[in-house]
Amino acid sequence: MAITKRMRVSFSLGAVLSTEEVEHFKKSLCDLSRKVLNGEKTTGFERKMVEVGVTDGLEAVVELVFKKGIVDGLKEDLSHYADKPSFGDFRVEFKQ
Repeated sequence: MAITKRMRVSFSLGAVLSTEEVEHFKKSLCDLSRKVLNGEKTTGFERKMVEVGVTDGLEAVVELVFKKGIVDGLKEDLSHYADKPSFGDFRVEFKQ
């Protein structure tokens, strides 16, 4: 007999980016913006990063990158289970 369990997992997470990391991130975002403006090949996520940067600023791009990293990491880590769990919507929120 199979058993299905639904779970909701919640925890707080914090990260601090150093000034050097922020400056490197800014430079990378500027380089990426140039690629998009020049019509060079980029991924959909990279184009979204540039769009968010233009409309909402650097901090919003950092949040977008964190969200993607968290979701991708959780999916990757949990996919190693033999029963291959299914996932609902991920919700990653930031405190202001």
